[in-house]
Amino acid sequence: MISILQYDSYFDSIVLRIPGIKSLLLISAEADFALAIRNLPNEKFPAMLLIVPSADSIAPTPDSFTEVSTCLLYIIQKVEASEQTASSFLSVMGNTQSLMASVKTLMASDKGSHNVQPHITHDINLNAMHTDPEYNFFGCHGWSLSFTITNNGFL
Repeated sequence: MISILQYDSYFDSIVLRIPGIKSLLLISAEADFALAIRNLPNEKFPAMLLIVPSADSIAPTPDSFTEVSTCLLYIIQKVEASEQTASSFLSVMGNTQSLMASVKTLMASDKGSHNVQPHITHDINLNAMHTDPEYNFFGCHGWSLSFTITNNGFL
């Protein structure tokens, strides 16, 4: 598994490098989304929400083991469904999509750069990044990104 402190710190640095993302929340489980979003003021959107990663071990022998952490993050914008038009929907989805593209671009760039600290991106599997649109997700629209990080050892 990856260090949760390094994970949070790395994505905090991502938010600082992408001016359009207004806040970052680390959430222990998807079940905590509703409360987190409800408590976040409108001016803190678009927001990045990170789910604490899970990990699966691969240990063919006691001396040789790796762990694959499954990571999930969201770029979301709070919306008022009663005020939504086709144009406003397209605007929110386009803006959050652009922000997600910036996140993925930075992650890919950081993977090749050992100057980024903490350097959790070194072991990101770029072939397994998966992006989904999110509609009316706890009153928000945006995008989710799932990816894996493989590292040797248990931390």
